[in-house]
Amino acid sequence: MLDMDSGKARLSLHAVDELEARRIRDRAPQSGDAWAADYPFEGDLAAIVGFLRATEQNGEPRPFGYYQIRLQSDGLAAGGAGFNGPPDGAVVRIGFGLGPPRPGHR
Repeated sequence: MLDMDSGKARLSLHAVDELEARRIRDRAPQSGDAWAADYPFEGDLAAIVGFLRATEQNGEPRPFGYYQIRLQSDGLAAGGAGFNGPPDGAVVRIGFGLGPPRPGHR
């Protein structure tokens, strides 16, 4: 997301692998995981379960997997985005969700 006032990106995407997805599902962060206090959100958990199921059935789906949406300001996960499978012809479907706003962020 581009901050129209400053012209700088406010969000970034972080590709999640299978091991990190299991930690998210289990709500068990390890050193190096950058999660907001209320992450993962319910929508993220549902997406992670789908990502893990697809990975187990078909192998790593990258680049059509699950991504954390992180705030540039502090690097914390603020939500997630994922593909609803690989492209169907020229069409790709994605879903995303963001947690509630935090103080100091709009």
